[in-house]
Amino acid sequence: MRPKTDPQGNDLYWLEAEFNGWWRMARSPRSSLLDLATAVCKYYNVTEPRIVISRKYAPHDGDYVHQTITLYSGRGDNPGVCMHELAHHVTDELYEAVEHHGPEFMAIYMHLLDKWCFIPNEEFRRLAKKYKLRIGRRYRPRAFR
Repeated sequence: MRPKTDPQGNDLYWLEAEFNGWWRMARSPRSSLLDLATAVCKYYNVTEPRIVISRKYAPHDGDYVHQTITLYSGRGDNPGVCMHELAHHVTDELYEAVEHHGPEFMAIYMHLLDKWCFIPNEEFRRLAKKYKLRIGRRYRPRAFR
């Protein structure tokens, strides 16, 4: 279970705002988001989360709670938000008691964005440095290498 502190959260959202303007415009069918989740979970060898597309209002685009990713229709039902929430899922599956947007999450998120051609690692690192975000050294446990 994640601690309640999230010292990097707001800075990460500012970083995302620099490169993800299209995320709020792009919408994907549920089947595409499920395919993305399947590929990510297979790559990391973790269980697949349940993905829900909700029509309810929320002040944010997506949530990850207890093996369930909720994407809010019209804002969060796109691959960018899904990738962010998948990074939370993978982090929770691989690590215990880590910060919500801490270095472990950042390393996995950065790797996923690069591997699935959202944003190259070099650009993510440049933006992370600008916003003073900590990125872990490993994006996969040693057992996966």
